[in-house]
Amino acid sequence: PFWILAMIAFTMGLLVSRFVYHIEIQGNLFLLYFFIAIYLFAILGFGLLISTYSETQQQAMFTLFFFIMIFNLMSGLFTPVESMPIWAQKMTLLNPLRHLIDAIRLIMLKNSGFMNLLPQFFSIFAMAVFFFIVVAGLYARIMFPDLVVDGRKINMDEIIPIYVVKRFSA
Repeated sequence: PFWILAMIAFTMGLLVSRFVYHIEIQGNLFLLYFFIAIYLFAILGFGLLISTYSETQQQAMFTLFFFIMIFNLMSGLFTPVESMPIWAQKMTLLNPLRHLIDAIRLIMLKNSGFMNLLPQFFSIFAMAVFFFIVVAGLYARIMFPDLVVDGRKINMDEIIPIYVVKRFSA
């Protein structure tokens, strides 16, 4: 549902930008939706990662609120990335929203094709893959700590070699 609702919200935003603010989309609409889809998978993976570590829904919401504020402020949407200090510019490379904002600007305003958007694509795609691999490992360790297959206890550290911070017990 998250992915579908976010696509609907993005469509509504495009319609408002077109018919209320008269902003013409210069580039390929399918390419724009493709980037939005990849970005949503990256953000979904990040949200799953936070919720896997969180003990309660409230803890997850506060943690996500903290990261969303940083992602929005450091994305280049409100302040150009070039005007940030060098250390902040380097940190924005870890922000999936920064790469999406760059891709949207290139598609909507400059009519860029996919080949011009390869750095943004690989950045967002790599983040999506990373988050889902980490989440799969964490979830498997949490849900199946004592997995037994054919009478043999399976050590999750052998199957999924991801280092996990121990969860605090209530």
